[in-house]
Amino acid sequence: MKGMRGERLAEEIRRELADILVSRVRDPRLGLATVTRVEVSSDGSHARIFVSFLGDESADASGLKALESAAAFVRGELGRRIEVRRVPELAFRADPGMRHSLRIQAELHRLALAREEAGAAVIGDAPSAGGPGADTPDAADTATGDPSAGGED
Repeated sequence: MKGMRGERLAEEIRRELADILVSRVRDPRLGLATVTRVEVSSDGSHARIFVSFLGDESADASGLKALESAAAFVRGELGRRIEVRRVPELAFRADPGMRHSLRIQAELHRLALAREEAGAAVIGDAPSAGGPGADTPDAADTATGDPSAGGED
């Protein structure tokens, strides 16, 4: 369904499905399921429901089985809550987006830690200011107090 009506319907379905899954569906296989987005067909007869599950791929599989077995009940509940002539057929899909985001975040964190460790090793190897490698022109100028010796013009 294109345009504002389709977007409003998809958002209303998403909001109501999230509430139905939390308050009405009592299947332990669902675990912590989040309705991430809904796509409604152009004629409004079908809706693809993208759901994210907390856990690994096996949580996705068991959660999707739970949703498929409860689809008729969920659709009936949805029909009592939204005002449409015909409630769309529901097709549930696992949304790997959240898990993918968590993997990327973990990898970035790992890279940042590795960078910090590498940076600490490089900084620890460098000579400190005023130490054995401090015979640079700026350091000598400061030591003699002569502003004309080797300073900036």
